[in-house]
Parts: sequence; C-alpha cells; structure tokens
Amino acid sequence: MRAKRLVVLLVGLAAVAVVWVGLMAQSRETTYIVLLREKVSPSALIAMKGNRVAVKRALMETAKRTQPPLLARLQQWQQEGKVQHFHSLWIVNAVSVRATPEVIEALKRDPLVEKVIQARPVRLVRPIRLQSGIRPRQAFTWGLEKIRVPEVWNTFGIQGANVTVGVIDTGIAADHPDLLGKLRPVNGWFDPYGDTPSPLDWHGHGTHVSGTIAGGNASGTYIGVAPQATLIVAQLFNEDGQATEDAALACMQWMMDPDGDPNTNDGADVVNNSWGYLYSHAPNMYDPIKDALNAWIAANIVPVFAIGNEGPSPRTTRSPGDYPMALGVGATDSNDNISVVAVLSSGKE
Repeated sequence: MRAKRLVVLLVGLAAVAVVWVGLMAQSRETTYIVLLREKVSPSALIAMKGNRVAVKRALMETAKRTQPPLLARLQQWQQEGKVQHFHSLWIVNAVSVRATPEVIEALKRDPLVEKVIQARPVRLVRPIRLQSGIRPRQAFTWGLEKIRVPEVWNTFGIQGANVTVGVIDTGIAADHPDLLGKLRPVNGWFDPYGDTPSPLDWHGHGTHVSGTIAGGNASGTYIGVAPQATLIVAQLFNEDGQATEDAALACMQWMMDPDGDPNTNDGADVVNNSWGYLYSHAPNMYDPIKDALNAWIAANIVPVFAIGNEGPSPRTTRSPGDYPMALGVGATDSNDNISVVAVLSSGKE
C-alpha cells in the first residue's frame, strides 16, 4: 500500500512538472503585446491629420520618451535567459515580448504598462476560384471592365502614377512579367521575421494581389487597375501560413515609414491587406489594430481590407475589414452576384 501511494505521489508530481514545463514552453513560444499607458491621443492625431511627418514624429517621440525603462528591464531579463525576444512598436507605443510567465506577470504590474495581451492569430484571406479573369484575345480582364477601368484611363488619364501602394500579404514574385519594375527597389520589401532579405512569394497570393493592383499586360491582357503605381510589399505570412498581431503591427508600422526616417515621405498612400481575424468581432475593435489604423488615417494612408469569402449570410465579414475606419472589400462574380465567396463590408446581404 505504501509503495502504491508513493507511485501515485510520484505520478502526481510528474504531472505537475509536465504542466509547469508546458506553461513555460507556451509562454516562451507565445508573443505578448505590452501596451504602454501613454500614447498619442485620438484628438492629437485628428489635429495632425494629413501631416504625415508630424504624425510619425509624434508617435516616435512618445515611444522614445516612455519605452526606455521598460526596454532596459527586458534587456536585463534577456541576459538572464528569461526573455526570448522583444521588439519596440512606436505605431501604438507597445513592445512585443516572448518571455517566461514570471516576466509577463512582472510586466502586468509595471506602472508604465496599461495592459498586456496575448498576440492573437491573424489569417490570410484566401480566394475561392470560380472563373478565369482572362478570356482569349481580351484587352482587359472582365474585372477591370466591370469597374470601368478603361473608361477611367481614357477619360482622366489616371493609371496610378506617383502613387505608392502597399501590399501586406504572402510576398511578391517581383520578376513576374506583369510586375517587372513595379516593386520599389529601395525600401520596397519588408519581412518582419528577418528571414527573407529579398522579395519572394512562397504562396502566390501576394503576387496575384499585386498584379490586380499594378500589373501590366505582358500577356496581351491588362490585369492591373493602376499599372503606373509603385508597389512596396510586406511579407506578413511566412511559409507555414501563420501570423499574429505583433507581426501585423510591425508590417503596418513599416508601411508608414519604410526607411525609418520620419522626415521622409516614403510610406504608402494606400495599403491592401489580405489578412484578418477568422471571424468578425464588430462592433468591438481590438485596441492595437484599431490604434494602428487610426495612425494610418491621420497619416493619410487608406486602409483597404479583404473581408473574407464566407458569405453571403449576415455577419460573415472578417475583422478588421469591418472596422469603421477601414475600407472593406468583398467580391462579386461577372454577373454582379454576391455568392458564397462574397460578403459586404457591413456583414449584411
């Protein structure tokens, strides 16, 4: 009996140890977003609206003034082996952190910190193919004809010249015949993970989207709405197709200031986002992404979001494309039907 009790006790202790090791591993593998209390107020952003340099300076200076004590603690903890990774985010005055539970709990008690949240996963909005966009010997894809792109080109002479369009997606095949010369050669590519120094697209979705935005007519058929636009691309999704909010925030920040100098105007004018949460949580909005979108708006960056292909039932949109400050885009077929692959930005039929 005593031997049996001893075995039960040892098994119990082993189970506790396994749970603790599991929690430690989860914490080290999980990224948290540490949001500081002080931030640029919405009213201040509104007052600076349209002055991109002023907006960037205000955001950067707030982070520079308030983050150093926190960053110093994280650096010390990193030297002690308690912090795996941390990264400053001035766009929302936050720091992304992977660390032990002890560190995460300490950060929650820090008087500089407003709150600590676990970085939620974001998903690629994948297309569902119903029909080809190109017919034989066609000058324009039916999609371009449907939104009257040829008429705009002929009437107004507008094809995207002097406009910089950002793409946050799976990357870009910059050597595609329809995309040659479209990607800005300097400060035109960003990988938040630091794994891919040169442009590539492991999936193809980012290349497809880039072609719809600015592709040419190498095949004899125009595929892009604005073939004279310049592209800058952030590869949010790595090869396993996964991403979290902290990486999305890093991409959003880079889109505002690719060269890291607030005095230069090298950011995007419009950003296409083929990512979002798996479901809609509107009318609620998640603070870090909401604040980053408000920063974009203040800097005159138009946020365009795919809102999913799960329609047409009500509330089948994806956030943040259904946030009020975002331009949510669904799809219709060539007959203007909203089918199982399309929803409206309001989440209603």
